[in-house]
Amino acid sequence: LKKRIGIAGLRTFAASPALSICFVGTGDKGVLLIVDLDAGREIGRFDANGLQREAELGRSGVKRGKDSASISGFDTFEVSVDGMYLFCRSWGGLHRFRIEDATIVYEEAGPRLLDGDARIEMDPNGKYVASASGYRPPEHPPIQGFHVYAVRDLQRPILSIDIGDWSRAMAFDRERGR
Repeated sequence: LKKRIGIAGLRTFAASPALSICFVGTGDKGVLLIVDLDAGREIGRFDANGLQREAELGRSGVKRGKDSASISGFDTFEVSVDGMYLFCRSWGGLHRFRIEDATIVYEEAGPRLLDGDARIEMDPNGKYVASASGYRPPEHPPIQGFHVYAVRDLQRPILSIDIGDWSRAMAFDRERGR
């Protein structure tokens, strides 16, 4: 333990060894905090409803498919190992943000996959992201299980794993890097 940082209402957090900031979720799922780990204080705050309004108005440049999920909160989230991206789940879909200094830029909204708080898994090399699926988006294989995506394309999975039912978590093999 190097430092204690008090954040009121801390529910979950995500960080990367490549960053000096971390992302914090509180009891308010619609808000994401950015915390400077060196200074030990909050330096940014993002409201999901504001991000959704910008996307709907076409001002944000967000890549969206015809079945893209809306963003109403940061239900679960994860940072890529290289510190380049933040992924979150909201309205059952995956959303990608590019991390720039102490801010995030909303880049892509994937299709609705599953309601609930299924985990987001990143591969150890930062090339792939995965999440559980219980729905069948039109351009996806008809499965209940997991979809794996290239980090830069949340519209079509590169791999789908059908387990016959939805599940909340999966993992990549960190020892073998796959």
